[in-house]
Amino acid sequence: MTQQQYQLEDYELFIYSPDIAPPSDGFPVLYVLDGNAFFHTVSDLIRLQSRRQEKTGVIPAIVCAVGYPGDAPFHPKRFWDYTPPQDTLHAPKRPNGQPWPASGGADQFLRTMEEVVKPFVEAHYPVNRLSQTLFGHSLGGLLTLYALYTKSDAYQHYIAISPSLWWNRSLMRGLEHDYLICSADHHRLFMAVGSEEKEYLIQDAAELFARLYDSSKIQVEFMEAFGENHLSVVPTVMSQALRFVNREDG
Repeated sequence: MTQQQYQLEDYELFIYSPDIAPPSDGFPVLYVLDGNAFFHTVSDLIRLQSRRQEKTGVIPAIVCAVGYPGDAPFHPKRFWDYTPPQDTLHAPKRPNGQPWPASGGADQFLRTMEEVVKPFVEAHYPVNRLSQTLFGHSLGGLLTLYALYTKSDAYQHYIAISPSLWWNRSLMRGLEHDYLICSADHHRLFMAVGSEEKEYLIQDAAELFARLYDSSKIQVEFMEAFGENHLSVVPTVMSQALRFVNREDG
């Protein structure tokens, strides 16, 4: 096992690579948002379970967790990086009563992923470009869906846990509509929420799953994890999420 940490422009990259010989076409790669918070959870899960992949359904993969300098699990800049343009933004009041931070930088962040982060990873690690997954939670889940709708050729698999669809419902519904009409690509999307989360988070995700499932345009799976809250849902559902994106069936 190798774990490395790199500073790249304004971001900190945490990278795990299996300590076995790569397949001829390279390892799958999982790009993890909020890397400071979730790198160890995801990399440990893959490291341990891929030892018995025939039993677990979790295969060896490179993990590139994109985080920020410092020790905070959730950096304030994520509000800018993970949110789409806010021309029709209707956000609820922030729990602490303060104004929301600057938002709307999702397109810039996704360009950085394509032009800076991915080339760096591919230059240093044996990556299979045809097996790339983007994982995000909360606002990161929102960005994951935004990437699916607007940059669908960038990844083959998507994991959106507790996506913050409330951030800009009208924009996201329009992009969803366009994606389902125009997309000819074959994608997999895993979504999950915890049963103890805010009702609107659960409802938004469940309704999105129903629309996508009915469309037959994308392989999609949804899980409501009983007894789990907004943060505990992540480690609870990640094994199932990885089994879903790793499945070999059509």
